Amino acid sequence: MGPKEAFHPPFAGFLNVKAPGGQGSRVTNLTIHAVSRIIAFCKRPLIQQPSEIFLRYLAEVLTVSQAAPAPGPPKKCDERSFFDLRTSRRTYNFCASDANAAQEWTEKLQACLQ
Repeated sequence: MGPKEAFHPPFAGFLNVKAPGGQGSRVTNLTIHAVSRIIAFCKRPLIQQPSEIFLRYLAEVLTVSQAAPAPGPPKKCDERSFFDLRTSRRTYNFCASDANAAQEWTEKLQACLQ
């Protein structure tokens, strides 16, 4: 860990992400590395094999915004806990544990984009 990482630790947590094509959702471990400007997420939680980790550079992120609930949301999910991460390749629809967590994720991602 370099000196910059000591002052800016990664922000990480578990979120539900809507699968492409609307085929349900899955739990994903999302990590924001503000210093290296990378977003990393693992397809399956707690399995960190190289083939399961996907990286997106923050430069690919176009917008981060609160979103309407996607069809088929997880059970016991607040309708204000959704946010979209739009990249140059696709749009990721995430669902946080609650509205406050969604707002925190949105703020952290937007701060990295500035």
